[in-house]
Amino acid sequence: MNLFDPANFAANLLTIPMASTGLAVLGFGIWILLINRRSRLNRDFFVLSGSIAGWLLLQAIATSALRPQEAVPLYRLSWVFVFLILPATFAYVTDRLGHNKLRRLATPILYVLMALFMPTIWTSWFIDPSHIVRYPYALVPRAGPLNLAGFAIFAVIYSFMLAMCLRRLKDPTLSPADRQVYLLTFAATACAGLCLIDWLEWFGPPILPLGFVGAILWISITAYGIFRYRLFQLTAVAAAPAIVEALPGALFVVNTGGEIVIVNPGAKTMTGETESALLGRNIRDLLPITGKTLECAPLNLESGDCAFDGLETILKTAGGKEVPISLSARVIRRPDGLPDGATFIAIETTR
Repeated sequence: MNLFDPANFAANLLTIPMASTGLAVLGFGIWILLINRRSRLNRDFFVLSGSIAGWLLLQAIATSALRPQEAVPLYRLSWVFVFLILPATFAYVTDRLGHNKLRRLATPILYVLMALFMPTIWTSWFIDPSHIVRYPYALVPRAGPLNLAGFAIFAVIYSFMLAMCLRRLKDPTLSPADRQVYLLTFAATACAGLCLIDWLEWFGPPILPLGFVGAILWISITAYGIFRYRLFQLTAVAAAPAIVEALPGALFVVNTGGEIVIVNPGAKTMTGETESALLGRNIRDLLPITGKTLECAPLNLESGDCAFDGLETILKTAGGKEVPISLSARVIRRPDGLPDGATFIAIETTR
């Protein structure tokens, strides 16, 4: 066996695209990491892209091997990165979906599980080097019984991640931008799961390139999301929850029907009501819709622009108390320019 002798290898139609994709994935991962090295999400993506790149590059070399003596050890080395892909994908997807506690608890368990599996890669229980099949594009060793167990673990975890994505997409409170991001996360994860098809190669069907298509689709969808939605940069959508929490005074976000859909801690303090009691109520139960405010009432958003600052009025609390406030309002508009709701910010004043 000589892994360093070029005479034992020959490039083919599968080697070049696999190696090119591996280098592209690695480049993406490094670029994302350099954007913000302190971001856990960026680091998760870098680990995931590095694992995928390691698998693709070693597989590319393995498929170009002319003899089993070089092909088998390279396939085994590539499986080290395959076992790193699963926990890395889980960490990235749960981080992207905001399941921080699940990520913190389950990711180390998956890494330990994969570490326990890794020693089997060098046994015939996982890869049977005595049974080599020569296809036009590669020498492929047959799988041992533990290979099927690995396939089952991957299938279960990937199905669980897809289920989490679908559950998040069913959330009716998602903004259109967030829904697009989660939809891209679901699509990219589903495409990455297509790589499991390659496992069947080891059991008989000669379909090795099909799983590789999943890696190409994954990087294509992820690249689109990075450039279209700035997935790894701080955006207004990402900063909005922190702004809502830190905003002084009371914030009420209403839909076009005037129903309150978002409040901040200041709104609960000013009204003396819980969040569940405020959500769904009409803003007119709290604010007098008269005079200048009438022109900007949520029920009449389509009549014109709704923007004013410092309107002196009163807010009705749960106990019937009237609190003097300075009220400001803005219309929330959809990308097509049509009104989608309004924000009201109330600052308590003294008279």
